[in-house]
Amino acid sequence: MINAIEFDSAYETVFAQNGLTTFDALFAYSQGQRVNRNERRDVTVLQLPAKGGGAFFMKRFHCPHLKDMLFTFRNFGRPCSQAELEWRNARTLLDNGIETYRPVCWGAETWCGIERRSLFVTQKIEGQSLIEFLFERWGAFGASEKEELVKAMAHFFQKIHRARLSLPDSYLWHLFVMSPIDPQHGYRFAIIDLHRMQIHAAAPRYAAGNLGALLFSLPDEWFDDRLRQLFLDTYLEPSNGLSLDCRDAFLNTLRRRQTLLTARRQKPSLDHLRHLA
Repeated sequence: MINAIEFDSAYETVFAQNGLTTFDALFAYSQGQRVNRNERRDVTVLQLPAKGGGAFFMKRFHCPHLKDMLFTFRNFGRPCSQAELEWRNARTLLDNGIETYRPVCWGAETWCGIERRSLFVTQKIEGQSLIEFLFERWGAFGASEKEELVKAMAHFFQKIHRARLSLPDSYLWHLFVMSPIDPQHGYRFAIIDLHRMQIHAAAPRYAAGNLGALLFSLPDEWFDDRLRQLFLDTYLEPSNGLSLDCRDAFLNTLRRRQTLLTARRQKPSLDHLRHLA
């Protein structure tokens, strides 16, 4: 059995002052608040008091599925742990000027090169969940304010797709609005949940699938047909680089993803989103 851990140099001292420098120490950490859990992973909040510390999130992966291992091989040309996958994906986004959680460290326990369990630690995003933001402000927004936010979202996804990146889980609940929040000077967004992110995804079908997931996740109570069309018109403006010849194929792929998701799960409502805020 081999254990490995890698820190971003900016955070290594903070974790050393809290006795969390090894994979085993971090994976066994039990003092934080657990905020999410399923049979394959859990998320815990770490509050570290040292200078430069603060709130961190640790995602622990248990018993990775074979399909997850194959996905990492297709993405990077070699096997890597689920934690290293998210570490590399986060750094790729940041290198392309796309905000996400700041990677702190990753670690893995392997046997004969096969992942048994792993962990990924990030710094808390300096911003607010977009769902929380919308619950607080959407009702007071006028038409022009709603339009500005929708256009900013479209430009954010343009930037992701120009970098040839695909995030199939581009749902509303995976978006943050970054601080300081200043609508007059434009919104800045971040995206999380990167375990299915693909690199070198240049084909328009990847982008269309991402946007199909996003539009599926937008509640009708907030985003009517006019705002949805504004989002698509802004995203598909000529400067995005999509030729008019492929516009219809792009929209058809987008609609197919929406239809598929609608058949599989209930369309999100405000009541549903309140539980995610």
